[in-house]
Parts: sequence; C-alpha cells; structure tokens
Amino acid sequence: MKKKILIICQHFYPEQFRINDIAFEWVNRGYEVSVVTGTPNYPTGHFLPGYNWFKNTKETVNGVAIHRIPLIPPGNSRLGLVFNYLSFPFFGFWWNLFTKEKADFVFMFETSPMHQCKVGVRYAKRHNVPAYLYVQDLWPENFEMITGISHPLIIKPLTRMVEKIYGACAHLWGTSPTFVEAMQKRVPESEKDKITFWPQFAEDFYQPKEKVFHEGFNLMFTGNIGEAQGLEILPEAAAILKERGIDDITFTIVGDGRARESFEKSIADAGVSDYFVLTGRKNPKEIPGLLATADAAFISFKDSDIFERTIPAKLQSYMACAMPILAAAKGETIRVITEANCGMASPLGDAQALAENILAMRDLGHERLLEMGDNAYRYNKANFDKEKLMDQICEFIENDLKDRPGIRPKKQAQTSNVSDVCLGSVIYSQAEEYLPDLINSINNQTNKKFDLLLVNDNYDQMPDLGLDIQGACTIHDCSDMHLTPGRLRVELMRKAKEMGYHLLVFIDADDTMSPTRMEAYINAYKMDKKATFFYNELVTDSGEIVLLDLPKSVDNVRDIAQYNFLGMGTTAVNLDRIPEEFLDSVAAGDTPVFDWYFYSRMLLDIGGGKLVKNATTIYRIGENNMVGIHRDLLTERSVKLTHYENLARLYPFFGELYDELKQVDLNTVDEASNYKGYWWSIIRMDNVK
Repeated sequence: MKKKILIICQHFYPEQFRINDIAFEWVNRGYEVSVVTGTPNYPTGHFLPGYNWFKNTKETVNGVAIHRIPLIPPGNSRLGLVFNYLSFPFFGFWWNLFTKEKADFVFMFETSPMHQCKVGVRYAKRHNVPAYLYVQDLWPENFEMITGISHPLIIKPLTRMVEKIYGACAHLWGTSPTFVEAMQKRVPESEKDKITFWPQFAEDFYQPKEKVFHEGFNLMFTGNIGEAQGLEILPEAAAILKERGIDDITFTIVGDGRARESFEKSIADAGVSDYFVLTGRKNPKEIPGLLATADAAFISFKDSDIFERTIPAKLQSYMACAMPILAAAKGETIRVITEANCGMASPLGDAQALAENILAMRDLGHERLLEMGDNAYRYNKANFDKEKLMDQICEFIENDLKDRPGIRPKKQAQTSNVSDVCLGSVIYSQAEEYLPDLINSINNQTNKKFDLLLVNDNYDQMPDLGLDIQGACTIHDCSDMHLTPGRLRVELMRKAKEMGYHLLVFIDADDTMSPTRMEAYINAYKMDKKATFFYNELVTDSGEIVLLDLPKSVDNVRDIAQYNFLGMGTTAVNLDRIPEEFLDSVAAGDTPVFDWYFYSRMLLDIGGGKLVKNATTIYRIGENNMVGIHRDLLTERSVKLTHYENLARLYPFFGELYDELKQVDLNTVDEASNYKGYWWSIIRMDNVK
C-alpha cells in the first residue's frame, strides 16, 4: 500500500516552486499527499488574488490536499520580511497542537526561511515518523546575504536552529554537490552520509518549441525579479552597448517581483529603456513559447558564496527548452554550462565582459546557437531527467522506511593487497559498451601484480568483469552520492589511500592501455618514490600520437599554465605524497576541467612529475571527448577564465593570467595554432598578434 505524505513548505501552488511538480508527481504514482503551506504571496510580497487569511484556506489541486495556515506577507520592507519569516512557524505551532493529520513521513521543501522546518520537525517528533528535508537555501548564510545582518547575537542562534533541524531529519538532500558539502559541516562526522545530492528538474511543460525567427538578438530572462537575481548588470551592459552604437540587442524580461520597481529605475537611470521589454508575470506554461522567440536565455545572481554553490532551478528550465544560455555567474552554474557546452559565462558584476559575450553570442550565427541549445537539451535529459530523479527519491524513501533511521552505503570488505600499486578507474553505465575493451587491456598487462580499484558512479548492477590479474578487485559504490566527475576522482584517491596503496595509476573507463603500461609505472615508482606524480603518452586507437613532444619532467606550474597535457587517464599519483587535507582542498575547488586544476595544484603545493616511457594510454575519440575535437575560441576562453578564476583565489599569478586573457581580442588569434595537440592550447598570450 502506498504511503501518505505530509509536505511542509511555506510556498506552494499557485506560487511557482518545484515542490508543486514533486507533489503532483507523487499523486500520479499513487501516494496520498497533503500540504501544509502559507497564504500565497510570492513573488510580489502581497497576497495573490483570491487568497487571504480566510479565503481559499483549503483546496485540492491535482489530487493534492492543501491546508493554508495564516502568513504575514513581507511587502517590500525588510521588517515585513522578518514578520513573514516568523509568522509561518508561529501559526504552524498552533496547527501542530490541534491537527488530526496522519502521515507516514514528512517531506519538507525548504526555501527561505529555515524556520518553516520547525513545523515539520515538530510534527514528525510528535507522531514518531521520519522527516526528510530538501534544502534550497543555505542558512544562516542566506539570511546574512538578504538582510546584511551578521552580528553573532543573531547568527549564532540561527546556526544552532539549523543544526538542530538537520539533526532531527532522517535524511537531507542538497541541490548541488557543493551545497551538500556546506550542509555536511552542520552535522557530526558520523551523520555526514545522511546528506546527499539530488538535483532539481524542470516541469514537464518545459519543452523545446519551434523557433520564431526575427531580426536582431533577443536575450530573455524569465522568473522572479528580486535582489538575489542580480539583474542590475543588464542595464549596465546595455549602456556599454549603446555607447558603442549597437542597437540590435533586445533584453526581454518575463516576470515580476519585489525588486521590479528598483530594476526599472536602474534601466531608466542608465538611459537604456529602448533596449528593454518587460512583459510582467506570465503563466509558467507560456514560458517555453516565449523562449522560442529569443536567441538566448539569461541567468545571473547576486555575488555571494551561496550562489556559487547553487544550481538554480531556472537553469534546468532553460536547458529543457533547448536554449543557449548566457550567464553572469560563477561556481556550479558555470560548471554545468561548461560541461554541457551550451553557452557562455562572464564573471559576476563584470558588465563589460557580459557585453562582450552578448556580442560574441550574437555573432555565432543561427546554426551554432541551435547546436548550443541541443547540447543543453541533451545534458538536461542525461542529468536532470524528472522520471529518473523521482524514481531515485521514491526508491530511497521506500527502502528507508523499511530500515530506519536510513540507508547507509555498504562498506566494502577490506582485501589483502598483493601490491603497493593499484589501477583505478571511475566506471559508469554510459561507457558500458567500452568496458570489455578496458578489461581486455588490463588482462593483457605484462605485469599483473597489481590490484584494481573501481569507483561505481551509477551502475545499479555491476556487470561481470572477467578479470585475469594476480591482485584483487575492489568496487567502491558511490552511486548514491551523485558526485561530479572531479569529486569521483577525489573519492577514488581517498579510497586508495584508505586501503593502504602507495601508487594509484589512473585509466578512464572508455580508454585502453598498452600491455606494458602497468609494468612501466611499477618500475618508475620503484626507481623514484619521491616523485609526486607520473605521466605517459596518449595515442588514438588508430595509433596517432595526440600529445606531441612531452617533456621528460614537469616541475613548474607555468609549464601547464596556458595549456595542459596532464589528464586523469594518462597519469599516476604517489599517494604517500598527498595529504588528506590537500584532497579536501581540491574537492572544494572542483571545476569542469578537473585534471588541469588538480595537477596545477599538485605542482604548486606538493611537487613535480616525470614522464614514464613504454607506457601508453589509447584514447578513444568520441562525441563527448575533448581531445581531437574542434573547440571554438569562445569555449576555450570561457574554460580558461573559469580555471584561472578558481586558481586565483589561492595564487595571485593566475589572477594576472585572468586579467590578461580578458583583454585578448579573439579576432587576432589563429584558430589553427593548437600547440602540440595539448588541451586548451589555441589561445596563448604569446600567440596573440
């Protein structure tokens, strides 16, 4: 029999939040769903038409029973916002005292404020049922950003409240990997694994529509107009374009919100009203059709560490509609856009860079924009598919209810290591067709005295490997952790250190290797156990050398500052030289170009590496691989700016490269000047005319 779910959330239909679709989908799957929420007031800050404390307090929408408790609307003042934050838990306290609502578990969808979760935690404790929490806004960080209040007398009690709520939950989910890391700092070490990544998805009606062609370039933003969105950068960019005499750009703003009035004033003050079209609030189901009239979709937010960790729900909606994306952002948003190869991004607050990207995207042409949109759509289907994500959470909760307080990943049985050396790889179902080739190359090694360590990213059931080596095979299951590619490699290194290995040789799941590769690495390690890492040649499956003239050693980060030849499939690391603190630091700086970031940090913080002869990685040129595939200058510049920006936080040298690269006129760069086949080597400061 399907369970009865009680959802606690301060905002629900007709307010537009992802919890609406989650609740409706649970009903479609046979669950009985009730929602306790507040009086609708988002995004305007005033009661929506047809609602107040006494009107439409009980409704049934799409099979969901909605019970609305009184809520003080925030209006447009910060004092009003404080009363709004406090009113839901206050009235929720009285609802808890008298409710006869029965449920098998509580699901809390937390947008600001975190105080709303008190209602769900109190109900769960009183009725002895588990409470699950899906966190959208980090607290107290979000409170500090919105209010500007950071005094310990205010922040410390809020922090204690958050930690108490987290501690009372059976399981919590965050909307991005870095969100999860921040949340895990609020719980004891023993409870960190009860906080995992579960991304948001777009509602079903977000689908690509037939494009409407027009003159000029139309950049569209859809959604809430609030302080957090950082939209004031658009009038600044428009003013730059106007000063340059460019008049074929239109900024279409679809939405409403508490900051609309101040946003309109910033447009008028900049003298660019003729560049903007503000449509007001629209029915969400109209958005896909409106986006079809635009050339690209815009996303931005306020400059804050919180938003660096955020994958905004708007991003999935744009991608589901196959839109090229132009962003003024950082962190997780840039990671997704870069991984998907679906747009361009400029640093937060940099109106000049945004204006340049607008012009660059305008000049790409229709076919390239369609290609970016297709990339966005495919990435969304692969990573943010609603059906798959709902299957995940339903299966987790059903299993968790059978075996409370929750599922924990099973620890792998420790095995005796036959060697100090292990071969490590991250395996995933998308590369399953290539796995037999990899296993065959492992079985054909001339020296088989090594162990195999595999990190399972997303296999539900592991295939039969058919190994023929002297060592043991350990499978470290990370399928429930939903880690990024970079963090999966960090997890591989952590597990190898935990198991006592000294040398970890990397191989990618869709590559193979020469028969002498492991023997060559074992011998190189025996000859020099002080080297921090080793690297080898890369060839295609047709035998063509990809990375030409590799140096015999590399000791200075400047050797890979403007390009890279150290990949996770062509290297090995001396685990004895790498402290746990370094891995923690590297994981926190996860980027779309993780191998480049990782080996830059290795060279800067630990030491250099050596070339290993008679060892070759055989690279399979594929649709998603970067080597051998033409990449345009805009993509390379975007990747490099992200890479330099991440490293500049630790090393000023990269800040200089970042500033220098921003000044490069791409029209002066020879696109055929790829340097020795190395990654990201077309744009070099010494190659600019």
